[in-house]
Amino acid sequence: MATWGVSDARTAVLRVLGVLGQGQAATSEDAGIVDDAIATAHAQLRKLGHAPWETTAIPDWSQDSFRDFVASKLAIIYGHSGQTLMEIRAAGVAGELELARQVARRRPGRRVQVQNY
Repeated sequence: MATWGVSDARTAVLRVLGVLGQGQAATSEDAGIVDDAIATAHAQLRKLGHAPWETTAIPDWSQDSFRDFVASKLAIIYGHSGQTLMEIRAAGVAGELELARQVARRRPGRRVQVQNY
C-alpha cells in the first residue's frame, strides 16, 4: 500500500460510513465535513503522540486505524444509530489503541545508564 493523502482518507471514511459506493466521489458538502473531521482527529491524535505523520502522507501502517477513528467521530452526523453506531464507535476506539501501539513500537527505546557506586 502507498501513503494516503486527505482525499484517500476521505473516501475510505465515507465508504466505512456507507455514504459512498465503489467508484463514487464525495460531494463538496461531504468533502468539507470529512476533511474537517480528519484535521481535528489528526490534531487530537498528534497531541497524544499517536499520529507522527502529516495528513498529506498517512503511512500504510496507520491507514485503517485512522480511518476507523475518524469514522467514529462522524457516525452520528451520517445517521448511524443503535448497534451500527456502537460498532463504528468500538472500531474507532480500537483504531486509536492500535495507533498508540504501532507508534510505541516504532519509537526507539530509551537508553538507561547504570552507575555503580
